[in-house]
Amino acid sequence: MNIILLGPPGAGKGTQAQRLVEERGMVQLSTGDMLREAKSSGTEMGKKVAAIMDAGQLVTDEIVIGLIEEKIREGNPAGYIFDGFPRTLGQADALAELLSRNGAQLEAVIQLEVDDETLVERILNRAKEAVAAGGTARADDNEESLKGFDGGAALVEARENVVMTRTFSKIYGLGGARIGFGYGPKEIIDALNRIRGPFNLSEPQLAAAEAAVRDTAWVEKCRADNTRLRAWLAEALMELGIPSDTSCANFILARFQDAAQAEACDAFFKENGIIVRLVGGYGLPNCLRITVGDEAACRRVAHVAGQFLEQYS
Repeated sequence: MNIILLGPPGAGKGTQAQRLVEERGMVQLSTGDMLREAKSSGTEMGKKVAAIMDAGQLVTDEIVIGLIEEKIREGNPAGYIFDGFPRTLGQADALAELLSRNGAQLEAVIQLEVDDETLVERILNRAKEAVAAGGTARADDNEESLKGFDGGAALVEARENVVMTRTFSKIYGLGGARIGFGYGPKEIIDALNRIRGPFNLSEPQLAAAEAAVRDTAWVEKCRADNTRLRAWLAEALMELGIPSDTSCANFILARFQDAAQAEACDAFFKENGIIVRLVGGYGLPNCLRITVGDEAACRRVAHVAGQFLEQYS
């Protein structure tokens, strides 16, 4: 039997997969584990994976499929559990072709559904257990990240003199269009409308704003990617010896030994085509503000940071 396990973090995919391994003899295929194993294996494929990961680049679907196919060809009568793969339609099509080539098929796709309250409880307990065991919890395994943030909307509704403003520059990618909105009591919004300049947004700007707001699927994707990669980048830098503050935003605040090291790292990043931000003007001279990008960009940041530390020391 070959199955795919789907579900949000904390749903129990790993727990259920391990039960199937122990009770039915199935093999759990986790792409993350396979990449780490391949990197240290010394095989031709492993050397290719190591070169890509060490260069801070994203491992291609073709290579991941190749690693999965190697495992499938080893043979296991009880079948395989695909954990964390596929994540895209392209990967799903590639997996279907792989199974067909090897005379196998997918018997089931299992979606684990757990209510939000239980997910939060499980993930917070996971963080506590990690710390109690002497390890470190994931950067986003905390109550503020998990239970959400309303951006001040509740405060607006509870008060008569509070206005919440937002720009479309980050999650909507419309920074250059200078679009935003305000939410507040009717009396204050009426006053703002009377004193603002006329026609301060063009029709294309307004159309772009409306389209962005309506594209909720894209917003959810960006939010999920940011949460996942923010935690990954924070942990990758921590492994290099660069700590960062807990973040709930689209950037992390990396802390260096002193202002000189932060400035040197900023210069090294620029030499390698990476722009971060010095924040000495905010009273944080030993810090760099590093925006969370896509997976390839985050891997590159970690890789270049590692190169910097090797030269700086």
